Amino acid sequence: MEDPETANLLFLGTDDGLYFSLNAGEQWQKMDAKVFPTVSTKDLVIHPREHDLIIGTFGRAAWVLDDIRPLRTLAKANGTSSGDAQLFSPPPAYLAAYQQPTGSRFGADAMYHGENRKYGAMFTYFYKAASEKASQTKDSLSLKIYDGDRLIRTLKRKAPKETGLHRWYWNMDEKGVERPRRKARAMKREPSGVGVLPGEYLAVLETPTHQNTVSIEVRVDPRIEHDLDGMKAQYAALKSLENMTTVAAKAVKQLTASKETLNDYQKRLAKKDKGAHKELIDQCKSTSKEITALVDLFLGKEDKRQGIVRNPKSTVMTRINLARRYIASRPSGLNSTENVLMDHATTDVNAALKQVNDFYAETWPALKTKIEAVDLSGFAPTKVFTLED
Repeated sequence: MEDPETANLLFLGTDDGLYFSLNAGEQWQKMDAKVFPTVSTKDLVIHPREHDLIIGTFGRAAWVLDDIRPLRTLAKANGTSSGDAQLFSPPPAYLAAYQQPTGSRFGADAMYHGENRKYGAMFTYFYKAASEKASQTKDSLSLKIYDGDRLIRTLKRKAPKETGLHRWYWNMDEKGVERPRRKARAMKREPSGVGVLPGEYLAVLETPTHQNTVSIEVRVDPRIEHDLDGMKAQYAALKSLENMTTVAAKAVKQLTASKETLNDYQKRLAKKDKGAHKELIDQCKSTSKEITALVDLFLGKEDKRQGIVRNPKSTVMTRINLARRYIASRPSGLNSTENVLMDHATTDVNAALKQVNDFYAETWPALKTKIEAVDLSGFAPTKVFTLED
């Protein structure tokens, strides 16, 4: 079958699978098994609006290959790309809504389900693996998303080992924020954050030696009525909750660092002279417990029970998370319930931060002065060595 828009692009269905040509049949390539299985292929049609290749197989299955426009671009150049890395213009991305279908909750083999198109904005890129073998690092490829001049998301991955077309999905979200933790943990990947609003965005594919930029349009789900003002109010509220989370994370991080400092000083005081510094050591211990209580305001008391457990007492993070769940389900805008939950979260965050600030304004400086007054130098006394006569 010849593509109706690009004469050089041909598709051929065989008993051995699907083949395609980018140069009017001079050379043929079999579609990779990761894209289409080796099955008897009987019918082919191209959707004129979606630019998808729809494939009928001998087993009476319908298979949809999403967006063949990157193949058209390559076919117009007789199968050659414009460089060792090329990002193609993506189709519009939809903020699709999903819900549980009616009927049995767990269909098992009682219901037939086809595989839905993967959620998110779909980017197709060509990569010539042999060109950058020396750069096969963990983060050798990056996909950066911009809202105007504002960088809102950075996705990273290892460069593919195979030369050819590859796909990358962006979940139409912005960069997330760090959350409060009792123990510091290095972030291996940028966290996911608030979903974006409908509009135009820029995507930049970066390799160690190349950079390509395309635009991507994010649209609302056309099956559902949307209130743009309501979506903007939802976005603003979620960003406000992210800001609360960020401040809470910084406060907890400082508290845990202070606790580690006190634990270290307790050991050093005990090593220097446990008896002489007993009162100061006890004060370090009590202050450490006070810090634990402050951390518990944000995260709750640490529960070491096994199984499914729940602490009924509200904390800063339970307030924030509850508000986030409700607001995330309200694209039409906030109502009185969401506004009350936002007020609760704001009140609890401010109350907890006040206690933290009071601690560092009163308790911490006094204890710090006492500890600094003790000579805790780690240098051992030295001697002068001479040969005795």
